[in-house]
Amino acid sequence: MAILTLLFHLGLLLGPRDPVAVLANPDIAWADTVRIAAEKTWVAGTATGSDPLVCAFSSRGFFINGIPMFVKPPLPGQEGIDSLELAAARAFHAGGAEAARRVFAASDLVDTVAVSENGNFRMTRADGLSYDTGADNILHDHGELVGEADLAEAERTRAALETVARWSRPPAALIITSSGSVIPLTGDAGAAERQVNFLLSGSDPDSLPPGPIWKDSRDLIRDFEAVGRRSRSR
Repeated sequence: MAILTLLFHLGLLLGPRDPVAVLANPDIAWADTVRIAAEKTWVAGTATGSDPLVCAFSSRGFFINGIPMFVKPPLPGQEGIDSLELAAARAFHAGGAEAARRVFAASDLVDTVAVSENGNFRMTRADGLSYDTGADNILHDHGELVGEADLAEAERTRAALETVARWSRPPAALIITSSGSVIPLTGDAGAAERQVNFLLSGSDPDSLPPGPIWKDSRDLIRDFEAVGRRSRSR
């Protein structure tokens, strides 16, 4: 059991993915149900039930209990520009480069943007930051453009959940990160919930109270911080 836990913690369930690949058959879909007797469960920073966990994959992405997976949490202060880039990427796929340019032109978050005919964006933001990105990369990071590698990741995540479900001693708490790592926690589920609430509140992770979540695990903490920011912005 200790070896399995270490493998989960090291993230060995993850693999490389192609950010611009698309499914050969965009309608391919599967769903599976896994039952885990965990007292507390969080998926991508969001509280959910663990009995059952419904894993579903299609051209819309990979979902666990309806929560989208493999979606990069936004950095603090990035929500506005992330929303703008997503709107422009969707516009590009719906109406081409000119449609994306119109989205950018209507925003005061960017100074200049060059949109190529193949969906590359060369941007200078209003805060002076310049960088290149692309419509496909943006959609992929938001879980809206999935590929064969994502399907493989989804199947690995589901297999990891099946492994946890077969443990003779159920975990007190189960965390599934947005990147697909499956992390069973031992100890007190109440202590884990107190740690999660601490992170959701926006408190400094370096002052994380005692419990099964370790404070140098940025993969876990990033998900809870992102969910907490969304909750506080409403």
